[in-house]
Amino acid sequence: MTYHGAKLPPPPYTLILDIQTTSKSRCQEVIGWFAEDGRSTELRLVGGDLLFGENDAEWKQVTTDKLALNRGEWQRIAIQREVSGIVQIFAGGKLKARGRVDAHAPRGLSTDPRSSRFNGKESDCFLHGKVQDLSIFNFLVKPEVLAEIAM
Repeated sequence: MTYHGAKLPPPPYTLILDIQTTSKSRCQEVIGWFAEDGRSTELRLVGGDLLFGENDAEWKQVTTDKLALNRGEWQRIAIQREVSGIVQIFAGGKLKARGRVDAHAPRGLSTDPRSSRFNGKESDCFLHGKVQDLSIFNFLVKPEVLAEIAM
């Protein structure tokens, strides 16, 4: 699946989306923005956990632990990416992981992200599920608002 025109703004930003899957695949690209030279910003499902990662000069990631998002239920997910590189991952309105990627976000990424990873030659890491209601905000949505809209 391709999300035409879903450009990722420079940090700070918040991504909010609903996902559904029953797959236990170790690599499912929920949404990823890619550049031809290998730079990327990606949100993946790894088993039932979420991974947010960026590749500018090297790969850095933040991962949740024991979320079990592959039970077939719709889940509202939010990712907050701060200017400093702090990343927060929310599921069901609750903070599930906090970590850091590089302060400078990858630039020159596609404005048409997709639900499969592109390694420069071919696509892999396909999403075996559904995504709906993708919203991208060029600011950090308050955690209490994320909790409210998760219900």
